Amino acid sequence: MSSRISQRGEPVVAQGIQLHNPAVRDVPGVRDEHILPPKLLRRSERDPMRLYTRVLIYLDHLFSIHNITYLSGQRELLADATEAVLQAVPGTVTAIPFQPGLGKSTLIRALLAVMAQEFQDRTSIAQAIGGVIVVVEKTAEAEELETLCNTQRAERPVAKAVFSPNDYNLAPNCLAALHSSTNLRTAQAYFSCDV
Repeated sequence: MSSRISQRGEPVVAQGIQLHNPAVRDVPGVRDEHILPPKLLRRSERDPMRLYTRVLIYLDHLFSIHNITYLSGQRELLADATEAVLQAVPGTVTAIPFQPGLGKSTLIRALLAVMAQEFQDRTSIAQAIGGVIVVVEKTAEAEELETLCNTQRAERPVAKAVFSPNDYNLAPNCLAALHSSTNLRTAQAYFSCDV
């Protein structure tokens, strides 16, 4: 610790506690031998929070390759959301109610890319996570996320997009992607589909 000289010529610690003044040093709470600093515990090998740094690095990469800069406070919000997802209790749902344009889709891509690597490698973290379900409205986005997860490594697919007819999917320009073996092009609603 570096010390400096006070206006009265007495040595003090940079934070303002006097070095050679026993009256200050012996005040309860200033130097209590019974209170130990908190011990940092190593995270379990199965703890999904071990992915936190990798997700944020991948998130930075996605922003960088698209030449986008973070808005003020945006990275902190995305970091908090990442933490909430990675610390989610099994069997629960984690929703991220951000306004449009704050990076939900980019965050989902970063999370899925990192988790897909874990599932490809069949790590203890992947076993602890068990699986991930992402609900999106558009078929094209579901297919894009499936491709993202399955192209992290080519050994075996780890993601499968499951489609359900909805108003967006039943639009004439989206029907072919939904299911090529059904006559969905004429369907007006889900109950009209021969699926």
